[in-house]
Amino acid sequence: MVVRVLDVLFAFIEGILALQLILELLGANPYTRFTEWVYVMSSPFIQPFEGIFPGLPLGSDHVFDLSIFCALIVYAALGWFVVHVFSLTMVERQSV
Repeated sequence: MVVRVLDVLFAFIEGILALQLILELLGANPYTRFTEWVYVMSSPFIQPFEGIFPGLPLGSDHVFDLSIFCALIVYAALGWFVVHVFSLTMVERQSV
């Protein structure tokens, strides 16, 4: 049960980060309700990575934010690690 909750939690974090990356790539209007919601939800997860890399402008409103891409990679690796550690500890507890 704990493993499944962690898996869903990390999937949500990765999904919201990917969504913001896509919205910025496509030049979405940052003042619409949905875009604002995505930015607010992803902000706490992006904050530790802000400023690591500059955004790459791809046009007038289109940006490839390398900080968000970096955050996606780190959270994916962290999620994989945490889920596998919990999975191993659960298997060990069941076999004892």
